[in-house]
Amino acid sequence: MADYKSSLPIRTEADADNRVQSKIVDFTDPTKGTKVNDDGKVEARTDGVYDGTNNTKPATSGIIASSRSATPGDDTLGKRPTAITSSDVTALDVALRQSTGEAISATNPLPVVTSNVIPGDEVLNFDQASSVASDASANHSYTPTASSTLVLQKILCSASGRAKFEIKIGATGSEATAAVLFVSTSTPNAVYEFKAPQNLTDAQSIVITKTNLDNQAQDLYSTLEGVEV
Repeated sequence: MADYKSSLPIRTEADADNRVQSKIVDFTDPTKGTKVNDDGKVEARTDGVYDGTNNTKPATSGIIASSRSATPGDDTLGKRPTAITSSDVTALDVALRQSTGEAISATNPLPVVTSNVIPGDEVLNFDQASSVASDASANHSYTPTASSTLVLQKILCSASGRAKFEIKIGATGSEATAAVLFVSTSTPNAVYEFKAPQNLTDAQSIVITKTNLDNQAQDLYSTLEGVEV
């Protein structure tokens, strides 16, 4: 019979189920062994250095940041960008560069495009009060859609003769006068554009009270422009 190589047997200690217990240690320093945490898990990381006090359970792969105003090195890598304390938030500094690698600076500025378009649903609410008698009034009311906010930008009013348009804004049923517009035969159109758009919740309303100041009945027109978000 030919000789063969035989491995050493594994001997078990006498315990409840004769388990084979082992441990993983450092090759050059066997006193440094792998530990299991209170959750029964072995903690490991693929690279980087972390602070054992501030970050005792690092992910297997994550970003470890250096302390601000410190020379980057293993001894300063003690912050995770997601760390939050009672007084501050730890975050990474960000430097913007072009896709080719050049840094953004005064001589190499970042191009920015601005737009006055507010994302949301456009509101173009028109009302025609027909044959309003002399000295009589008609209301044009609008309340934002439930759970929405109306960003009111502009109000347009028109009549073929003399008329008054009182703009009221506020809690529904308790609106307060914000502006008054007048039109006449020579100037039949009036536009009120808010310097800063007015934000109205679904508990608020805008009411335009349109009064005919002419000596005969006429139609009175009004339009609200804005965006619901």
